Amino acid sequence: MEPIKSIVIHGSKETEKMGAEEVMVYKLASATRGDSDKFKIDIEANQIQLEFDDGATWMLDSSTMHEVFPEMDPAITNSKNRDVDVLNFELPTSIESSGSERGIIGKIAIKLIKVFAKKAITASVATLAKNLEEAHLMNEVLADIPALSKKEETDFLKVGAKIFGLSDKFTFNKFNSKRKSKDPYLLFIHGTNSDAKGAFIDLFESQLWTTMVKKYGNNIIAFQHRTLSKSPLENALRLSEMLPDNAKVHIISHSRGGLVGDILTKYSGDETTKRPFSQDNIDLLSEEGGNERKNDIVQIRALNKLFETKEITVEKFIRVASPAAGTTLASKRLDNILNVFSN
Repeated sequence: MEPIKSIVIHGSKETEKMGAEEVMVYKLASATRGDSDKFKIDIEANQIQLEFDDGATWMLDSSTMHEVFPEMDPAITNSKNRDVDVLNFELPTSIESSGSERGIIGKIAIKLIKVFAKKAITASVATLAKNLEEAHLMNEVLADIPALSKKEETDFLKVGAKIFGLSDKFTFNKFNSKRKSKDPYLLFIHGTNSDAKGAFIDLFESQLWTTMVKKYGNNIIAFQHRTLSKSPLENALRLSEMLPDNAKVHIISHSRGGLVGDILTKYSGDETTKRPFSQDNIDLLSEEGGNERKNDIVQIRALNKLFETKEITVEKFIRVASPAAGTTLASKRLDNILNVFSN
């Protein structure tokens, strides 16, 4: 059976401005009410936002509608809300939950439906991702380093990555990448939509933190970086450029930060231990095609070039909740990124 191509709702309609775009807003009413209007919405060309009575919002498109409304699944042919002939689905005014999903038991009413053109959503996601990243990049940086110049701040945001030192009080300080150290660095790499303090502050005042400070002293550092608009390969390249030559590092990563650490580990050590990306890897990426893969190849070649002369050794690596693959999050599944940010 073919996927649903449009939904039918009952209620009233008004418009809202989102930048230069016009957004359709529907207030739902029961289909049994005689004065309620009936509207058909194309869900192939548009992104749908549900707003619930509890204030939560949820973004959907044609490929994910069945996650909230299982009866929209093409495999189900006996739904009372589905018009088999014209591939329409009459949207109910509430959803049911088993209790494990969104923490809700029983029914919850759908208050509003907003309809966005996918093109407008894409631009909004890019802006939203940038704003979120910059909030994380600067989280407590100016409070901890009031002497940070405006130029240093501007350069930091432009590059989208910087290594900071961490004091025994878990406050940021400026990191001198030209300082040579025979002792290893303890390097923290945060995960998606986060920052060093957000990911690791719970260590502070613990016995473990006391032990870390005693062992590593002034060699505790954190890598602040963009995680939504930059790929792990881009992050790893920036990190590699910023670490001192011949540095020994002990890594603690969280979530997506583990992918950045994994890439750095490939280039760890001397010529006998390095496992850089090969031409076969590059060829496979070329076969996949697309702008993201082209960018990945650019980053791989830059990493390979950098480590022809640079040496960094990853001696220890603790990965917490790391995924197995990565990309630029802001480029994938618009509904997912907005759902994460909005609730």
